[in-house]
Amino acid sequence: MLDESGNVTHFVVTQEDITQARQINERSTYQASHDLLTGLMNRHEFDARLKRAIGSSKRDLTEHALCYLDLDQFKTVNNTCGHVAGGELLRQIGTMMSANVGSHETLTELGGDEFGLLMEHCGIEQAHQACESIIDLFQSFRFH
Repeated sequence: MLDESGNVTHFVVTQEDITQARQINERSTYQASHDLLTGLMNRHEFDARLKRAIGSSKRDLTEHALCYLDLDQFKTVNNTCGHVAGGELLRQIGTMMSANVGSHETLTELGGDEFGLLMEHCGIEQAHQACESIIDLFQSFRFH
């Protein structure tokens, strides 16, 4: 606010707490790209990253690897223990694998008992070693 001479005498300030709106926005953004059960990237986000990797491979001649994992006997868990147990199994597997993938790797549940792992900027030897590590994880995994 100004006086008759044009000098500033007062300020008017408005303040709004946007904490809740920001939290809702962050949650919505997370849910748009992640599976709610496993916390892994969802299929849509995985497809977008895969397309981006294919594009960079063509453009920059970079190497990427794609790993496909299919859980044997998953339907047995669903049929004998129920879908809640099957969901918990998927959640535990997702947690175990995501704790053991690198920052340039994208892990997703593709559907049902199938997982995909995109390893960006990864050669065939590195990809092979990563897959061997995942196999070792599964050999020591027990679901109760």
